[in-house]
Amino acid sequence: ALGFTLIYNATGIINFAQGEFVVLGGLFFFTFYQAWHWPLAVALLAAVLVVALLGLVVERLAIRPLRSQPVISRIIVTIGLSVILRGCAKLVWGVDARAVPPFSGDRSLQLLGAVLQVQYLWVLGLTALAVVAVRLFFDRTLVGKAMQACAINSEAAQLVGISVPRMVQAAFALSAGLSALAGAVVAPITFACYDAGISL
Repeated sequence: ALGFTLIYNATGIINFAQGEFVVLGGLFFFTFYQAWHWPLAVALLAAVLVVALLGLVVERLAIRPLRSQPVISRIIVTIGLSVILRGCAKLVWGVDARAVPPFSGDRSLQLLGAVLQVQYLWVLGLTALAVVAVRLFFDRTLVGKAMQACAINSEAAQLVGISVPRMVQAAFALSAGLSALAGAVVAPITFACYDAGISL
């Protein structure tokens, strides 16, 4: 949800490739954590950074050249990107769902007669942390304030020296990174599979 709103506020488009960014986060996390046996924190950070860099590339190569085109054209491009990213994920990771072990093992908690997997607490905790971090980013940093200015009025922001294309690119990177975090954290619950972005 944070990723969707960041892109929408920055560009006025709905990014239909957002689900693929989530999927890629889960698949890269699987590769780093499960296949390559990197430490949990390193694998999580690496997955977020790789997908954030992919967000930069997507904005630069697919969205920016169309910025003078109607919004519907850019939305259609995101649908095409979704298909391309899904196809690339299928080629690299195959069609099988990838199992990622829970961050804290298979432990569960008994809570008021219900059994709760500890991984759900990771999801809730990292979601809350991401929301707070994004809020602080927009309230306390110059880049965050510049991104807000572009979302409110891009022409006025440009008149005071803010580079609107760079802020849009930053929004894509931040959005993709947040999506990757989501994909990595839910991968132990839902598995990581190349075509899960469609449902998302």
